[in-house]
Amino acid sequence: GVQPATGYRPSDATSRHRHSQAAWLDLEQRLTPRLDLSAAARHEQYSDFGDTSTFKLAGRFAATRTLALRASTSTGFRAPHLAQSWFANTSNTVVSGNLVSARQLAVSDPVAHTLGAVPLRPEESVNHSAGLVFTHDREQRRPDSNRRNVAGNIRCAPEPLFAPLRRHDDFLDRL
Repeated sequence: GVQPATGYRPSDATSRHRHSQAAWLDLEQRLTPRLDLSAAARHEQYSDFGDTSTFKLAGRFAATRTLALRASTSTGFRAPHLAQSWFANTSNTVVSGNLVSARQLAVSDPVAHTLGAVPLRPEESVNHSAGLVFTHDREQRRPDSNRRNVAGNIRCAPEPLFAPLRRHDDFLDRL
């Protein structure tokens, strides 16, 4: 019998690339015997997503010999992977006697645009954390609290689209 198989059509093939450059600075300073501060900044330039700058500020205060408080805030940036932007494949199976072809379309594919896909944007985040450090007999406990807000989260379409086929080539030619 026919077995389902994932495959690639010639139109699924692509050759894509990205260039990126980055510069960063990371500074740490003990201001007093009980207070440490740090700051970091990073600037990146992507050939396909432009420029971005991110930062981090952090501090640690030793309230006593056994208790310290720490906190940080930062921003983040993640450009979509090339595969997230450009990968496509085709799989075929038989359902109720009909050949069914399913395609994972690249987000840049005109058919994907017709179905509602929009160009991917980078994910950007704002992160906050705070915590305590308890020290007792050379053992430490470190309860922390973190909050991250992400904008532009990248995810796949919720449902694959299937179409029953009478002639496999006719359907693929229409996509």
